[in-house]
Amino acid sequence: MRKAVLVAVTLTTMLVLSGCSMVRDAQTGLLPTLRELQLDASTPSEEKEVESMMQQIVAALDARDKGALRDLFSEKTLSEADDMDAGLDYIMDTYQGMSQTYEANGNDIQDHYGSPGRTKHIIADGEIETTVTTYTIFFEDHMIDEADSEAVGLTFIKLIEEDLRENENERRYSVSYGGRVGIYNPGWDVAVQDDSE
Repeated sequence: MRKAVLVAVTLTTMLVLSGCSMVRDAQTGLLPTLRELQLDASTPSEEKEVESMMQQIVAALDARDKGALRDLFSEKTLSEADDMDAGLDYIMDTYQGMSQTYEANGNDIQDHYGSPGRTKHIIADGEIETTVTTYTIFFEDHMIDEADSEAVGLTFIKLIEEDLRENENERRYSVSYGGRVGIYNPGWDVAVQDDSE
């Protein structure tokens, strides 16, 4: 009887301790706060959110569906972009073949709580390999904006062929298009050159 109690206590202790170690933060080794656990339970992981947006973008490109791609953008972006049709034409002309693989390589997530509410914004980049060539894609996605629901959705996409990336600035943050929103097209580069002269 005493052995059975000892085994039960030992097993329970091991389960409790191993369960706690599974929820420790990988970088700090600390247990998450109750608020962090609530947030993790109430929202999908950022990686899944980025992968989901990549999947939707690639599906629209593969289908050559300008309407589906346009629908991913926020109402605010659609009203502010003065050249959305030019961007749609450019990205559809640039994209060749059908996707074989795609992967989000990295992202910068900004999640803010405050007045007037929560905002969550992701800037991501990825790679799309098609039957013809490989592309690098950059995009910005406002996933949550409690103060302005019309701001939720994509704000920016830039698609470039992989072999052209060497001519691009290494980091997407170093390129400023003067607050432009929508889909990149070469006219943006001309506007940036005109602004710098």
